[in-house]
This record gives sequence, structure tokens and C-alpha cells, in this order.
Amino acid sequence: MLTLAEYCGWAGRMYERGAPGVYFFNLFTYFEAAYHVTDTAPWDFIVTHGLTPESIKGRPASIPANWWYEP
Repeated sequence: MLTLAEYCGWAGRMYERGAPGVYFFNLFTYFEAAYHVTDTAPWDFIVTHGLTPESIKGRPASIPANWWYEP
């Protein structure tokens, strides 16, 4: 599960690379018992505002490094 800053960082990076939009799939597991989290703030924001270039502009963004990370 990512923080809102990480979702914004990811979406911002996709837009920088030319993506026309972002799409989530298989996120139904987020609220299933085995994966239940108590902090729903990221999803509350995403469901209300989306992750459009306009909605993430000026928001804190974080891009966690991983094996496929390209600076």
C-alpha cells in the first residue's frame, strides 16, 4: 500500500513520460481482510479527486526506488 505522496509521485512520473492518463486495476484487495489498512486517506483523495495532472499539481510527491527505477 502506498501513501498519497507515493501515488502522486507515481502518477506525476507517468505523465512526465507521456501517459495520457493512469488506471488502477485489481485494487479490490486493498479493503479485503488480509490487506486491511486503517489509513484510507490516499483512497479518499483518489476517489474524490482522481490522479489527474491538475489534482496532483503542488501536492507532496515521493518516488520510492525499486528494481525498475529509472531516474
